[in-house]
Amino acid sequence: MKACNYICLILVTIGGLNWGLDGLFEFDFIGWLFGYFSAVTRVVYVIIGVAALWLAVEWKGFPYPVKKSKVKRTRKVRTARKRKR
Repeated sequence: MKACNYICLILVTIGGLNWGLDGLFEFDFIGWLFGYFSAVTRVVYVIIGVAALWLAVEWKGFPYPVKKSKVKRTRKVRTARKRKR
């Protein structure tokens, strides 16, 4: 699973950089590399989109809620130890 996550991270980073180039300089790197409006370009965009979905699902906090902090429990344990002394 780690290898798949790293590959997806690389693909999503490439996609993000492509969007940045497109927004700043109106330069579509993926389109330039594989040909504008070609089937290969569309396949590359679909692969990047699937990689983004994979990372969203594999993200540790998604869709589960954040666990409560254990700070309160440790404070209770410390005060209980002080009372016993």
